[in-house]
Amino acid sequence: MTLGEVLCKKYALTSFKTGGCSLAILAINEALEAAAMLAEEQKQVDVAARIRSLKWSKREMSIPQAA
Repeated sequence: MTLGEVLCKKYALTSFKTGGCSLAILAINEALEAAAMLAEEQKQVDVAARIRSLKWSKREMSIPQAA
C-alpha cells in the first residue's frame, strides 16, 4: 500500500473533492513543495528530491476511498 493509499484510508482524504481531487491532498502536495523549496535554498538538493518524491501524482490523487 502506498503512502497515498494509507493516508486516504486512514484520514478519508477523498471526502472533500473538487475537480476529482481531494483538497487535503492538494494542501499536502503544496506543503511538500514548500519544504522541497526550503531544502533547495539550503543547498540540500538530494533532500528536496526525496521530499518531492512523496508528492501524490495525478493517478494517486484519484484513489477511491478505501472501505
